[in-house]
Amino acid sequence: MRTEPEASRRPPSFGRLGLCVIGCWAACGCGASTLQQSAPPDETFVLWTPAVNPGTPDAKDRYPSTVRVRSPAKASPPGAEPPYCSGTVIGPRLVLTSAHCVCKIRDVTPKGLPKVPSRPKGRRTERDVITRAQAIQGRNITAITTASDCAAEAVVEPVIYGDSNPSDAPKGAGRRYSGAVKAHPDLQILYDHSYAVWMSADVAVIHLTEEVEGITPLTLAKAEVKERDPVVLAGYGKNDSKKPEVRQFGESLVSSIQALEGGTVQLLVAAAQHLEDGGVASQLDLGDSGGGCFELADPTVLVGINTAMSKNARDETSSFVTSVQPFRDWLERQIKDGDAGRDLH
Repeated sequence: MRTEPEASRRPPSFGRLGLCVIGCWAACGCGASTLQQSAPPDETFVLWTPAVNPGTPDAKDRYPSTVRVRSPAKASPPGAEPPYCSGTVIGPRLVLTSAHCVCKIRDVTPKGLPKVPSRPKGRRTERDVITRAQAIQGRNITAITTASDCAAEAVVEPVIYGDSNPSDAPKGAGRRYSGAVKAHPDLQILYDHSYAVWMSADVAVIHLTEEVEGITPLTLAKAEVKERDPVVLAGYGKNDSKKPEVRQFGESLVSSIQALEGGTVQLLVAAAQHLEDGGVASQLDLGDSGGGCFELADPTVLVGINTAMSKNARDETSSFVTSVQPFRDWLERQIKDGDAGRDLH
């Protein structure tokens, strides 16, 4: 384990650290980026290194519930092939993903920002909560994503490797499912030029028109994880192999838990960079957005939704995962609506 002084190891928060969103078409983009003037001197931002990193190709189909997600609305220019994100199957006809994977970014002025949703009853006290005002203080907010900015539909592609070489075309690839997108009503992502500095309720589901074959839906974790708990990250991150991108997974560690104004809870993963046994903790990368964060002991239990990643001036990486706990009631309603085949529009 590292032995830096405690002050140098304090976990970043939205108040100090801008985020690069890890859906390819979201805040960071896919190419080179210029660091913003507003970044604090001890926290700079970089782009990506390959894959859930370090990661293991999921050739044994340990995490088949982690699927590819694409939204035509994210293609640039219109009509081009949209970039991949990840998602997880949580109901026979329901896929959970990050809202920024299926929602657009639009210009906004500070005066045009909507109000922050009220804090749900029973959540942490205000002194424990990171507020939006703290997060955007000193930032030049230029763009926003809300629930009204989301695509009408998205496409989901499950992948079953069946012991094939993940670098080759997997046996289960090719079947695609489409469905209606529904973002959480409190979704709000604020951008300072190229960087997301506030991400609240970055949660969306895709109600599919038919059940996904061959994949058992995940179970939502019954309780919040604790600091120092081991977890596993899974997704279709950037890689150096032939396309299609390979599903990879890797063990990581919950470094801290941050409650945000409005009810969202962010799990800060692997700020310490190493696991308890000294191994390197896995981090998220481009394309892993919307994928699953799982209990280490049970690959069928979903802890959170892969959200974002950043690096500081010491080249230390942190990944952010949105906990499913604050959204359990909403997600369970979506599962029931999907099972009942209710009209979403």
